[in-house]
Amino acid sequence: MPDVLLYFNTSNWRLRRNKSTNTHDLESQNQTNAPVSVEMGDIISESQDRNLDSASRSPSPANNVTDQTAQDHRYDNITFETVNDYPKGYPRWAAYQNSDANFGVYRRFGTVRHRLLLYRQQELYKLERELFQLDKEDEANALLECEHRSSLMQKASKRDHLNLVNYLWNQKSIVKSETEFTNQQDDFIKLSECSESPLESFIDYVICNWVPSKWLRQQFTSQSQMSKFSNEYTILTSPRKIFILSRIIASALAIGTISVPLAVLVSDVCSDKTKLVVLMVSVIAFPAAIQLAARPRTLELFVATATYCAVLTTVLATSSTFSVKQLQSELAAAMGQVASNTV
Repeated sequence: MPDVLLYFNTSNWRLRRNKSTNTHDLESQNQTNAPVSVEMGDIISESQDRNLDSASRSPSPANNVTDQTAQDHRYDNITFETVNDYPKGYPRWAAYQNSDANFGVYRRFGTVRHRLLLYRQQELYKLERELFQLDKEDEANALLECEHRSSLMQKASKRDHLNLVNYLWNQKSIVKSETEFTNQQDDFIKLSECSESPLESFIDYVICNWVPSKWLRQQFTSQSQMSKFSNEYTILTSPRKIFILSRIIASALAIGTISVPLAVLVSDVCSDKTKLVVLMVSVIAFPAAIQLAARPRTLELFVATATYCAVLTTVLATSSTFSVKQLQSELAAAMGQVASNTV
């Protein structure tokens, strides 16, 4: 087996194999570009030893990411923002309004905006005879556009406004003179778009005001919401849980308004008068249930009510026990009896 000459141009180290102990020694070499004599068999055995060592030290596939995440404690320091972590004043007030979407209410300052619009309007009227008309028109157009966008925002409800007033009053976060702007209730808007149905708002109100059990209230609150406040006067509800409960109630209302009238109309036991009364009550109750469980548009509500009434009328007309002539005669006899009693 011929020897192999290895040159180390930059590191200036010499590799020497100790065959008796099967170890390697690295010694400094003072000469530059000095050849080193190594047998080929030694190099092959050396590479095999290193492969065996690396294979024995490599982790098993069973020790996967689950063990690693359990040992490195990467999730131990996850926390939620707490309102009381901020100092009193505007920092804590800002944290409070950021804690829930319903607390993000602010004054729109509509009167001030309209006064500015009137001022700009008169100013533009005076300047339209001059050469600077275009510049002023651009400024007024931008102000009109901002006012248009703010007018399209959803107005804050009375409950949302009182939440802000009560928090500032109880916590004394700022001086009283700086809270006078909250007196204009009809000028507040909500930055978040609210898509709650009247049923969801009612459920949220009942949970926050009528449920005495603290444990039951916590079932409708998420962990992050509970960690934001340490006082018992601030109650936050989970929109997702409220939505699920409202959908369950809405489904029950839909089943009731459809199945109960149909069962009465096809029944052979109920009289024609009873069926007619059930039909009228159902036609009135159906649109009320829709408005309670959702936010339908006027056209959608009209179409749904008309379809519902047509279905019930068809079922009533095709009923084997229903007779229009008999119902007319009974109504005429009842009206005659009322007239005779009046005379």
